[in-house]
Amino acid sequence: MRSHSANLISHSGQHLLMPEVWKVLDDESLIGFRRGWRAEKDGGRLIVRSSGTEPTAVSPRYVIAADWANSALCDAAGIAMRGPVLANMGSAYSLTRRGSIPPAATGRCSAGSTIRVLVGR
Repeated sequence: MRSHSANLISHSGQHLLMPEVWKVLDDESLIGFRRGWRAEKDGGRLIVRSSGTEPTAVSPRYVIAADWANSALCDAAGIAMRGPVLANMGSAYSLTRRGSIPPAATGRCSAGSTIRVLVGR
């Protein structure tokens, strides 16, 4: 994969990666991780909802969207896919220092089963 990244990386199937990612996020008290929620932009507000709940308006300082391929969130944010297609792969980046952002967290979307992190203020 050196043709796609200067870093030597490993690829795992999404079905193996996601349960591990979810466990780490569920166990982190500083992260509010929710699966199955929908988000819509309404002016300067973000409206979130899950099945069976009333819509809630939130104004977060940061939003992280990790919704995989064919991203409705990337489309809604106007972020186009760029770069090579890495279909059927999941990319995971490990952090060695708390607070650092991995190279993938640049607000760009890529095709395939790649976790995308959209960071906005």
